Amino acid sequence: MAGYRFLVTDLDGTLVTLDIDWDELREKVRKIIKTDHPLKPLGPSIVETTRGNEDLRRKAFELVEREEVRAALGASPDPELKEMLSRLRKRGVKIALVTLQSLKPATITLKRLGVHHLFEFLITREYSLSRREQLSLAMDLLKANPRETVFAGDSSWDVMAGKELGCLTVVVGRNIEGADLYVERFVELEKLFSD
Repeated sequence: MAGYRFLVTDLDGTLVTLDIDWDELREKVRKIIKTDHPLKPLGPSIVETTRGNEDLRRKAFELVEREEVRAALGASPDPELKEMLSRLRKRGVKIALVTLQSLKPATITLKRLGVHHLFEFLITREYSLSRREQLSLAMDLLKANPRETVFAGDSSWDVMAGKELGCLTVVVGRNIEGADLYVERFVELEKLFSD
């Protein structure tokens, strides 16, 4: 399994589990934008359902960001995660984050976990609401060869994006069809980078 030099990871549900009830949040957003759309994935669905109504779109994303920030402030230091990512960096692995959250809560979460300084950069929804575009941009910025890249996520959208772009696609915490590998905990990914 050696030969991986790049790690790109999703945030919530993958790197950390934040205290967000996504179903409840979707219901609140549905009330704001007056829709019965399933809103999955949330960000792209907000854009889709508010075409032509920037005011509703802004209100929906403001609500989502408030909830993301609230949850981010509840994150606490994770020494095991910090040590694992530090060891990878010492081995020369470059690490990036892709998330459909906005930059503010993503930054708060990583700082509270104690790992913000270990990431080359964060690709948030301000860049794109497409996981495939986010992952592609991350690999471009890392100058990463897909065959040397591990992508960790927790959704079917993550699996589709990782597979389309040719990364080793790992699902954390659940088993999703099509993934190359499944791990229970994010820190188990370290074994993929051993010499």
